Amino acid sequence: MPTNRTTAHRSRKLRWWIEDVAPVAGIPAAHAALALTRSRYRDAVRREREIARRLSPDQTVRQGPFAGLRYVTDVAATPLLPKLAGTYELEVADATEELIAAAPDVVIDLGSAEGYYAVGLARRLPETRVVAFDTRRSARWLTTRMAAANGVTVEVRGTATHAAIQELCVRADTPLVVCDIDGAEDTMIDPTLIPGLRRAALLIETHDTYVAGVTDRLVNRLSSSHEVQRIPMRKRPPELLPDLRVDDALTAMDERRPEQLWLVARPR
Repeated sequence: MPTNRTTAHRSRKLRWWIEDVAPVAGIPAAHAALALTRSRYRDAVRREREIARRLSPDQTVRQGPFAGLRYVTDVAATPLLPKLAGTYELEVADATEELIAAAPDVVIDLGSAEGYYAVGLARRLPETRVVAFDTRRSARWLTTRMAAANGVTVEVRGTATHAAIQELCVRADTPLVVCDIDGAEDTMIDPTLIPGLRRAALLIETHDTYVAGVTDRLVNRLSSSHEVQRIPMRKRPPELLPDLRVDDALTAMDERRPEQLWLVARPR
């Protein structure tokens, strides 16, 4: 019998496949299909929607660097509630504010999902060019939709290449790269293949669970051109959401992620 983790993985892959067949119709169809076959999934979705209504009735991010960001009703791969709560990737909130204050002239978002960083940064940096890459059609559709809902412009593209990233970096004076690509950072974040990265500030979510040793390799690659900071995961106290019951607050802040790190790399 498959483990809970295997079942969850299969459910996620099925949902992604249905979403990407036709993004507009596929997203609700994916939820409906899983609700019919997975009672636990159906119950989890129902509870999440109930908490979301109490957490943010107007579907906007409550706090953090992207407070006020109007959110779409669906997300790509990651939970919705932590994003509405504004506690999503709380570990790097201060670093994100610092990167925003540096006023980059281009933001390159690798693995944009539905656009939390891409659209959030476009709101905070209205004069900055924002380019979002994601391999999934549904993610690109959601990013486009969320950009429109927030009245900002985001250039939405498919699979990123070394050449595309290099071109964006060389055309910029102060590029910022935000990267969350589930282990592919091992092959994409490489200044020997993309020399323009040596001048870029980088915020990278690393995934040693998927690609062993990737964090250390990235630190070694970037250390000659950047000051590199490792940021570990940390717990979220329920006091961050004082208007919710403790169990609902903990659910709202649960990002359901394995143990991992972030790297913030600042050019020397």
